[in-house]
Amino acid sequence: MSFRLLSLPFASMLLLTACSGVAPAQVEPAPVAPPPVASRWINLSALDTLRQTGSPRQALASQPAAELLLQPDGRAERGDGERWTPVRWQRDGERLLIDQQAWPLAGGQLMSPGGARFVPAGDVAAGTDGAFRAAANAAMFPGRWEVLTARGRGTGQIVTFHPDGSLQGTNKFRHYRLCLAGDCLAQTRGDSLRLDDGGTPTTLLLSRDRGQYVFRQVRAGASAGALLLPGVVYMRLRAVH
Repeated sequence: MSFRLLSLPFASMLLLTACSGVAPAQVEPAPVAPPPVASRWINLSALDTLRQTGSPRQALASQPAAELLLQPDGRAERGDGERWTPVRWQRDGERLLIDQQAWPLAGGQLMSPGGARFVPAGDVAAGTDGAFRAAANAAMFPGRWEVLTARGRGTGQIVTFHPDGSLQGTNKFRHYRLCLAGDCLAQTRGDSLRLDDGGTPTTLLLSRDRGQYVFRQVRAGASAGALLLPGVVYMRLRAVH
């Protein structure tokens, strides 16, 4: 077997490169453009709390908003997950003035006066109630969930909560809606959601217990406007890994 000798100049260049220890020039990544200020922002701090606690009430307690929709002309809307309130905004250097309150901009995040972090909604789909609800659904019920017996044993029935509010895996219900704010929150001491089969929605009280979600029926006899109290367990779920 014969080998071709490298030409002297090329061989010398390889030798010098190896001896010098000089690494090839690195290509610097292109800088990431900051998000446009006039866009949709969702409350990341509330979503982080929701993932930790499984409680929308705790996640949104004392928060200035669940979502902000800022228009280029200075108009804006502040959403709580259920309703929208018009506000005004303008840019003042590295901060925004929203209804004359200063919201600093830093690292692609928008900070509320109380320190809550807002980030651009990005690819989160915005429905009638905004993008925060879809993000909250995904944070609350990621992946798949198995229905348990009253004694905590798996039944093999798998339920999937989709971010758009659709529900898969139940014989009756096809949609769900978390209570994030408004009248439904005022009617309970904890958390609740509605399950919809296309007719009259069913309200269930919701709690998290050692990584499981417990759904309880409303106690019989509750009148309109009265505080809803938990009744018997309707369903238990645990995450499927």
